[in-house]
Amino acid sequence: MTDTSPAAEQPRETGQAAPHGPHSPSGAPEGAATPERAAHARTGVRVFWLQRDRDISGVSGTGTVADGVEWPDGSVTIRWRGERPSTVNWDSIEHAEAVHGHGGATRIVMVDSPDSGPDSTVDSQDSPPGHDPLTSTDTARTGRDNALDDALREQYAAAIRDAACSGDCGETEEECSRTRIQPFVWHRGRLDEVSGAPEMFVDAVLAVRDRRMAQLAAGRQTWRTQALEMERDRDQAEEATRRILDQRQELAAERYAWQERGDRAEAERDAAYRERAHLLAWLAALHPANAVITPAPDVDEPGWQLLYLLVGGWQMSWHIAPRDAELFAHVERVTADDPRAQWDGHSTTEKYDRIQQHVQRLTTDRP
Repeated sequence: MTDTSPAAEQPRETGQAAPHGPHSPSGAPEGAATPERAAHARTGVRVFWLQRDRDISGVSGTGTVADGVEWPDGSVTIRWRGERPSTVNWDSIEHAEAVHGHGGATRIVMVDSPDSGPDSTVDSQDSPPGHDPLTSTDTARTGRDNALDDALREQYAAAIRDAACSGDCGETEEECSRTRIQPFVWHRGRLDEVSGAPEMFVDAVLAVRDRRMAQLAAGRQTWRTQALEMERDRDQAEEATRRILDQRQELAAERYAWQERGDRAEAERDAAYRERAHLLAWLAALHPANAVITPAPDVDEPGWQLLYLLVGGWQMSWHIAPRDAELFAHVERVTADDPRAQWDGHSTTEKYDRIQQHVQRLTTDRP
């Protein structure tokens, strides 16, 4: 700061505010404000279009499908082309990219100015492999070493100049201090000038913006990394699900095979019992006087019977299933309390021994 005229040592007047005269030792800024300068200072927008390389939805086709504007506050407006154009607004360009990008099928192509065409895009075909205009540090979104940032710097500087009081605005001091940048301040009782070119203030502002854009780029990269991890986890879950389904099909096939084997074994068992019933019916016919049949008291299922044969002085007994009952129609039926139907306690092994002994007796007695 530099000291101003001796009048600066006088105390500030109080009371009713009155229009003030020139109060900037440096006088008016270079060049009067013009509509062009004001419009230029207010612009601060970025223009882009949506380049669709693959039409995922099958509606809008490929090529340039929409035009867009990114406003100074970061919000985005997109105007769709076609027979039925429409306009949508987003809070940020990241949100627009997440919805309309379709995983890289549609690209956001930034341009230098509203008048630039596709040839002026920073997303040219000459870009190196892997170049991403939304995250690369050599674009206007995250870096300052290009013409776009130079133009933006000039816009900021012009806006600062236009917002500063020239010293003869005709407003009261109170009104001016509320609405305009004051090129002087009171410092320790002295009126001092705020020195420094507007570009210096712009550099400080752009530094903040660059840090914020770097944070956004880092956050976007983190989001993409997380998205890749989620996609990998999804693929692993799908693979695990496929393995489980394959194992379930294998188990179902194995269970069906065991069921078939069980059905065959059951059929073979039933056939063996049927043949056994035929043989017992034949033996009962050979010894009609020594054969009786009675309901089986030791089986809960109805229809089961017990066949008793007295052969060679030995008792032998067999359970007869309900399905084989018609084979023993020729055998005398008795009640469970009939003396001939009283089990003598022989076991299955003893029964087989009695049969073997009777066979030996028959073969020995043969002439």
